[in-house]
Amino acid sequence: PFTSRSRHTRFGFKSRGLGDVYKRQLLHRVTSITDQGARQVETLTIDPAVYEPHEAPQRVQDVVPPPVVGAADAVFLDLPLIEDGGGETDGYVALHQAPWPGPIAIYRSPGEDGFIQAALATASATIGMLLDPLAAAPHGRIDYATRVRVRLASGSLGSQSRLAMLDGGNVLAIKRDDGSWEICQFETADLLAPLTYLLAGFLRGQRGTEDWRASGTEIAAVGQPVVLLDEALTRVAVSEGVIGRPLNWRWGAAARDLGHASFARTTHPFQGIARRPFAPVHVRGRRRAGAVEISWQRRTRTGGDTWEQADVALGEQTEAYEVDILKDGTVVRTLRSGRPAVIYSAAQQRVDLGAPRAAIACRVHQMSATWGRGKPRSAVV
Repeated sequence: PFTSRSRHTRFGFKSRGLGDVYKRQLLHRVTSITDQGARQVETLTIDPAVYEPHEAPQRVQDVVPPPVVGAADAVFLDLPLIEDGGGETDGYVALHQAPWPGPIAIYRSPGEDGFIQAALATASATIGMLLDPLAAAPHGRIDYATRVRVRLASGSLGSQSRLAMLDGGNVLAIKRDDGSWEICQFETADLLAPLTYLLAGFLRGQRGTEDWRASGTEIAAVGQPVVLLDEALTRVAVSEGVIGRPLNWRWGAAARDLGHASFARTTHPFQGIARRPFAPVHVRGRRRAGAVEISWQRRTRTGGDTWEQADVALGEQTEAYEVDILKDGTVVRTLRSGRPAVIYSAAQQRVDLGAPRAAIACRVHQMSATWGRGKPRSAVV
C-alpha cells in the first residue's frame, strides 16, 4: 500500500525530508479517505501491465523412461519353523539387489504359464558367502572353537551381548554341502575388510539342524551361501499339495510386468522341512534281567522355549517312535514304541546279534503323521 497526502489519483508527490518534488506518474486506486483535520487518502498502486500476457519459451516436459532394473539375486531356503506360529509347509526366499528397486513380487506356477503371486519382498536380505570351510561342532552350548569369515553382498553384521543372542538375535542360515541348511547364532562379528566379517561365539544346530558327524569334519565348503534370518527374509506360502513338486518361480520389481526382461526365474521344490520331527537326545541303555531298555529324551518343533512346563509340548498328533538296531552298520531289527523308551529283549538280541553284547548301536526316530520318520539320533548304548 502507498500512502499519500494528495487529493488526486494521478499526481506528483513530495518526499518528506528531501526537499525535492519527484515528478512521477502513478496509477492509484483510492482505498480510503479520512477527514480528521488534514485529509488523509490511502491508495494502492496499480500496474495493469503486470497482468498482460508476455511472450515466454514453451515448456517442454521431458519424459524420462524408468531405469532398467537388473535381476535380483535369490536364495531359496528349506528351513524348520524359525518362529512359532508359522506355516509348517511354508518356504523362505532371501532376495538381494543393490540398489533396491522397491517391492519385489515372487510368482510361482507348476508350468510355464498361469503364474500366481506367492509373496512380496519389501526389503533386501543380507546374503553372503563363506570364506572359510565350516566344520561340524557340538550343539547345545557355546562353540568357541569355530571361527569363520563371511563376505556379504551388501549390508552389515554386528556383535551382540550373550543375553541378546540367547533371546534370539544374530540368527544365520548356512548351506551345507549336502544341500541342507544349518541354523546357528553368533555372538561376535569383527569387521576385517569392507563387507567381510569374522564370526565367532556360535550356538550351532539350532531348531533341530544339528549335524551328528564328528567334530572337525567339514560340512560346508568355501563359497557356500549364508543368509541372515531377520525381518528382510520373505516367507512364501506353499500348500500341502505342491510339497516336493519342482515349481517354476519368477521374481522381479512389483511395478513391472511379469514378462519384463528384468524378471529372473528358477525351479525349486520346497520339501516342508518344518514338519520333520527333531532328533531325540540323551539316548541311554540299561540292562533289565537280560533285556535292554533303550530310553531317550524327545524334543519338540513348537512351543519348546518355556521353562514353566514339566515337559515340552508334543508337537505331533500322536507320540510314536521307531528304533533301528544296527549290526556292522546294517539294520537288523526295528522296534516301535509309543513312549520315549523301548525294550530290546534277550531273545531278540540272540537272533539279531548272536548273543547279548556289551554295546548296542541304534538309531532313534520320532514319528510324524505328515512327515514320517524324523531326523535320527545315532548312539551306542
